[in-house]
Amino acid sequence: MKAKSSRMSICRSWLTPAFLVAMSLLTQAALAQQRPPTTGELEQAINRDTDKSYEVLRMVFGQFAQNPFLEVGTPDTLLGHVFLISNLVIMALGVVWFTYNVGAGILTSAHEGRVLGQRMSSAWFPVRTTVGVAGMLPVFGGFSAAQAVMMWTGLLGIGAANMSLHASIDAAANYAPLVQSEAMVKPLGSGVLAADVADALFMSKVCVLANRAYDKPDGYSTANLLVDNLSSDDGKRRNSLYGERLCGGVNLSGNKFATDNARSDSGLQSMLAYRVASVDYAAIAKAGRQASVTQLRLLSAAVNVVAIDWFSGYQNALKNGTKIPDWPTKNLELSRKGVNFAWKEIIAPLVPKGSAIREKVIKTIKRDGWAVLGAWNSTFAEANAAIVDAANVYTVSVTSPGNRVGFSFGELGDQIRGLGQRALSAVGLGDVPQTDVVRDTLAALNSKRETAESSSECLFSSWESSTGNCSMGQAIALYMIDGISANSGGQGLVNPIIAAKNVGDWLMTLPQVAYFANKLKNLPGPGRAVSAAAEAAGKIATNRAMSSLAKLMGGDAIAFLEKLGMAMFIVGAVLAIYVPFIPFLTWMTSIIGYFTTFVEGLVAMQLGAFSHLSGEGDGMGSRTERAYTHLLAVLIRPTLMVVSFFIANAMLIMLGTLFNQMFAAALANVQGNSVTGIATIIGVLAVFMVWQVVMVQGIYNMVYEIPDRSLGWIGSQLEARFGREMDHKIESMTHTSMRWAGTSGIGMVKV
Repeated sequence: MKAKSSRMSICRSWLTPAFLVAMSLLTQAALAQQRPPTTGELEQAINRDTDKSYEVLRMVFGQFAQNPFLEVGTPDTLLGHVFLISNLVIMALGVVWFTYNVGAGILTSAHEGRVLGQRMSSAWFPVRTTVGVAGMLPVFGGFSAAQAVMMWTGLLGIGAANMSLHASIDAAANYAPLVQSEAMVKPLGSGVLAADVADALFMSKVCVLANRAYDKPDGYSTANLLVDNLSSDDGKRRNSLYGERLCGGVNLSGNKFATDNARSDSGLQSMLAYRVASVDYAAIAKAGRQASVTQLRLLSAAVNVVAIDWFSGYQNALKNGTKIPDWPTKNLELSRKGVNFAWKEIIAPLVPKGSAIREKVIKTIKRDGWAVLGAWNSTFAEANAAIVDAANVYTVSVTSPGNRVGFSFGELGDQIRGLGQRALSAVGLGDVPQTDVVRDTLAALNSKRETAESSSECLFSSWESSTGNCSMGQAIALYMIDGISANSGGQGLVNPIIAAKNVGDWLMTLPQVAYFANKLKNLPGPGRAVSAAAEAAGKIATNRAMSSLAKLMGGDAIAFLEKLGMAMFIVGAVLAIYVPFIPFLTWMTSIIGYFTTFVEGLVAMQLGAFSHLSGEGDGMGSRTERAYTHLLAVLIRPTLMVVSFFIANAMLIMLGTLFNQMFAAALANVQGNSVTGIATIIGVLAVFMVWQVVMVQGIYNMVYEIPDRSLGWIGSQLEARFGREMDHKIESMTHTSMRWAGTSGIGMVKV
């Protein structure tokens, strides 16, 4: 038993040093990444000439906000005189309180036979008294030392938030995505790293090796197996890696509307979708093209080794009569993974001189400081969408050996290859590009077969819902929702704010066009001519089969359409104007909540110093906890607000995308085999857009929730309730204004 106890004691004696060593190593590893900023660096991070949050403090508190510990003497501002009187009153009460505690301690000492008695700490009472009295002295222009500490802590908090802002905007400018696309997270399934691309490169390289081995059996070259015609230039017509003598290859191309699939601020994309000029779309697209080209070259180099090894094994198998090597699936997969891990290293050295966000905007945001972050929400959202799009900027097509057209592997590919060979044979060229040796080599590769999808029982496969029902109405509703989303987050991601902005613009535009067109017909000149032409067309329609439709479009129908148009305009205004303003309004209310918390601490810090004069307990005393936790809250809250803002942006995109992905299944389950007519389609769209509004408002409340809940871990009652209440009032008044405008606007329409 003693031996066991001895062993346990030895283990304990070694456990503590080992734990301390481990913690020391982890700390050193963390500090090796980046050391914590010093107080001097935090103060330097405040641009005192232009920082908006500092400007608020400087304009209100004067010289005391510039350097709280240097403004010694009598007050020179109105607030200084006000604080001087209140601080002196609290200090006088503190003297009375201190006198009472000392007297009570003397009496207790005589009664209990212990200095200051059982409840007071003889060691800590002098320390607390010194801190309390010194903290209450109003020597800094009417403000006390405790209030000077609060002001200084607030300045450090502003500096920390600015450093966080600078780091985030620099990362965004250097093409760091806020939310990664599928092409970034799993590039093996898309873009230039798709599995069929590696297979195509492998097959083309084997084809080239077979051709060279046929020409020079004794010593063929394994260098430059594919001709590199890759380029990251915009609009490059030929952009490919291809093998000599029709050995196929890989081509990079864009879509039919643009030179590539990158986001653009010009042309058709700019006309049909939301864009913001503060984002440098051209620079982002160039970086994406460079990264894609480099990825393909890296993949080609990795496949080189696999192709040469396989062909060598193939030749040895023919020579020795052994089994021909199988398709090197595992080796090709390792090649793709090698390039996958190099994704971050690829983009860094290829960043062009132009940044993702225009330099002028970067300087403006850094100049004004963290308080203006909410005003630039769309810039960060669009920069992320453009970066996500640029990660998959090219559409990749495959050209198999022996053909001049691109196609995927599978039975359809075999058929097209056969057609291509017969066409070449018809003109006497069938055997020129590739020899029997090449064909035998390619035949030795294990061909991959793609399983065809089961055919749909619906008239059109697009009508089939997630549950298997056939519904044209559901298909139309989902098609319209996809149009609303409109790649608003880039590469299939959905940003509900941009989606709401897009549909709101259209809902506002259509009624306005109809209104002005109706008024235009009464104008002299061209308006009369158009009106006369319309009347003539109406008479013709009346005399023919269109007469029934003309009767339906009577006065009641027109009045109904006018009311519907007014309702569309009002809903569109909310979506196009209010929803995009939600991040800014929520951020502003959180800024007001922060300054309210700061001023509360500044006013109450005199009472915080007063609370040190209580003699009970050890340490600084339980009553002083609120003062110290409030100091910590003022220091940390600005940085937590910056962090929360970017978290809200990221979560909005991902949760919006998740909702969009699940909506089709939810609609199919709700509707089942019910008839989905026009009214239901409109209702489905209304539900979709209402949820977008609710989701945006709810997620951006993270700007309150995360700081409040995080600070709650160190103390209670640290919520910024004032700003939260303002945000709720704005939301409530917006809904009230919408209902009022809807009632008044529809009432103004003549029936």
